[in-house]
Amino acid sequence: MAGDLIGSPLASLESRALSLSEWLQETDGEHWQVNLVPVQLGEERFLWLAEAIPERELLASAIKARDKQTLITLGAVVMSTILVLWAARAISRPLRVLSETAKRLREFDFSDPSCPRSRIREVDVLGRSVEQLALTLRDFLAILREVTVSSDFDTLLARVAAHCRKETLADQVVLWTSESQDRSTFVQSAKDGDIDREFQIEKLLLEHPDMAERLVSRRYLCLSEPELELLDSSPEKALHSGWLFALVNRDGELVGVVLLGFMEKLRKMQLDKLKLISEFLSFAELTKENLDRIAQQKGLFNSFIELIASAIDTKSPYTGGHCQRVPELTFMLAEAAHRDQQYFPGFRLTSEDREALHVAAWLHDCGKVTTPEYVVDKATKLQTIHDRIHEVRMRFEVKKNEVEIRFWQDVANGGNRIELEQVRNRAWQELDDEFAFIAKCNIGSEFMDDRDVARLERIAQRTWTRTIDDAQGLSWEEMARREQRGKATLPCEEPLLSDREEHKIEWGGRLPSEWEFTMEVPSHRFNRGELHNLKIRRGTLSDEERFVINNHIVQTILMLRKLPYPKALQRVPDIAGGHHEKMDGTGYPLGLSKDELSVDARAMAIADIFEALTASDRPYKRAKNLSEALKIMVFMAKDEHIDADLLRIFLRDNIYLTYAYRFLPKDQIDHVDVSELLSALDHYQMDHS
Repeated sequence: MAGDLIGSPLASLESRALSLSEWLQETDGEHWQVNLVPVQLGEERFLWLAEAIPERELLASAIKARDKQTLITLGAVVMSTILVLWAARAISRPLRVLSETAKRLREFDFSDPSCPRSRIREVDVLGRSVEQLALTLRDFLAILREVTVSSDFDTLLARVAAHCRKETLADQVVLWTSESQDRSTFVQSAKDGDIDREFQIEKLLLEHPDMAERLVSRRYLCLSEPELELLDSSPEKALHSGWLFALVNRDGELVGVVLLGFMEKLRKMQLDKLKLISEFLSFAELTKENLDRIAQQKGLFNSFIELIASAIDTKSPYTGGHCQRVPELTFMLAEAAHRDQQYFPGFRLTSEDREALHVAAWLHDCGKVTTPEYVVDKATKLQTIHDRIHEVRMRFEVKKNEVEIRFWQDVANGGNRIELEQVRNRAWQELDDEFAFIAKCNIGSEFMDDRDVARLERIAQRTWTRTIDDAQGLSWEEMARREQRGKATLPCEEPLLSDREEHKIEWGGRLPSEWEFTMEVPSHRFNRGELHNLKIRRGTLSDEERFVINNHIVQTILMLRKLPYPKALQRVPDIAGGHHEKMDGTGYPLGLSKDELSVDARAMAIADIFEALTASDRPYKRAKNLSEALKIMVFMAKDEHIDADLLRIFLRDNIYLTYAYRFLPKDQIDHVDVSELLSALDHYQMDHS
């Protein structure tokens, strides 16, 4: 192999070096690096100096350096991977929480709106923004929920003002609203903040007539310095800036104004919240408009029921004011029971209860529209549309004329004139006495005993002579009743006091087929018999007329049950229909006992009775003074006709006196020994126990 290298041309240098390397590898199995250096021996002869070294020895340091660098690189990669994984986890944990928070927000779950803090500024800002968004949405939806369930607009506006201040960090929030009947007048409805001064929104709107139009069109605007001075004329430190927000209804009317006042320059965060506040207040606009309409509807409804009550009072001049005075007294007693902790610790009047009681008190006698006026106003026993005592008197006049005619006939026939005059005068006196007795019975001011009834029946046996057909000039309805008696041959004798078939008026299907009430129904709707009415033992009303009077409460219940009440007013028929019930269950129309009656229904019963006892506009009785009326009511409490505990409150809290000063004439207000009446009530209760 070496010989081949001598004299070899340079052109084959590389191939020969490669051949030498392959020969060395075949000799000892290692890779060799060969370097041939030519040495010229002559002009044409060369000597090749070959340097051969194993690749392992030649690259040992490089391989060692390579392996070291590889290990370092692998270590750096592992450490970088660990650091990247740690950093990714540190970054992803807040992002995962943000993702979960966003998912909860999507599901309207605001139970945990907090987000973790991050060292990465962008992630931390995002977390704070999401947290603030969650809190804002939570408060926003809470306000909206309150809007849907709240009927107290003042409380709601206070919440709106507080929310506006919380979101914008304003120093002062003031909210004005206008009345539904006068949009030009604004009153302060809510206020929240640290500035204790009055802002004059009306002065600002008056000085700048275009302000309202600008507010309606822009929804909110920043006030200039002159405008701020008009709004806040206090000598104290003025507001640095003020923003006005408009509440506009669907008709485009300005129904409210909100002021956000700031003592310092606004930060960007505060400016960013102004748009949110404007959108938030749009719900207050809807609430204001809805509540305005509800208030208008309630006002119309209340005016309507007061109109009905006034019409009932106007229908009878003798009961004028009853339907207006009873609600006043009922509320006075119900509110006292609401405050009482001794007798009624569990009784409370909510706003819905007060509304139901108001309606029930005003409509407690609405059934009287079905009661004939001449029955309500019946002042004497023979009174219907007119007082029939005049007919009876004319019969007595006719009877006296008959005595006079008989006297002259007897004189003409030769009788003793003096004796006949005595007979005539005695007959006249007897007739005068009998009519005076009938007239006294007709008044009904005294109780009639059996002797009085017997005397009436004897008088009724007297007759007078009728010579004219009494079927002439009658209405078809009265004629139909008259035909039941048949015709009599004229002249005919008729009793001075009569009970005839045509005096009995049938019901004619006026009562319901299924009578759920405990009141006993008389066989006839009316019985206008003269003797029948004069024999009334107490008062002026017959059993039939008393039923007609009492039936007004049945009609009240039936009428009120037909109305489609909201839930808050569903107790109205029960309250209005219970003021004639008694604590022992003997009242009407349902015979309810104390435990079955609500406290407000029992309060109305006391109010109704006290008003009736002290009313000076009844034709059938004299008004009682205070002491007389209260003594009667104490006896009624003793007999378990009215609630004794409510009567105690009525006396203890001087409710009777407050009512008397407002509604009774001075001559009815006499001294009342309240302690004596309360002692009597306690004594009666001990006996009952």
